[in-house]
Amino acid sequence: MSDRSCFPGFVAADGDLPGLYRLASVFCTACEIEAQGIVVLEAAATELPVIAVRSGAVPEAVADGVNGYLVPPGDAEAMAERLVALLSDPERAAGLGRAGRVVAERHTVAKAMDAYEQLYLRQCPRSPTVCAKPREQIQ
Repeated sequence: MSDRSCFPGFVAADGDLPGLYRLASVFCTACEIEAQGIVVLEAAATELPVIAVRSGAVPEAVADGVNGYLVPPGDAEAMAERLVALLSDPERAAGLGRAGRVVAERHTVAKAMDAYEQLYLRQCPRSPTVCAKPREQIQ
């Protein structure tokens, strides 16, 4: 396996994560506590198909069978089956990866900020003295 795998160790936030993702054929994570799914979105943004555990925020980033596969928590056999299937079918993997890029583009920082801003504004009383100004009005 060592002749086909690379374990770079810790990569700093300002390191070349996209470059490392592009070296891979598939992104697979067994983490059961992905609160935000950022790592999954990073992988999807580089057009990697994703295999991940159905938990936390991951199902919002991975549509099973569309841009990757979701497996039940603790089911190593299901994860291995999906991994072998994708590695055996590069065309299918590439299609899932392209679909993942589309999903990742819907989850940009700017879009998340807009969604939070709209949520806060809907919850805020209508008095302009109580609510903060919308972001575009802040200098």
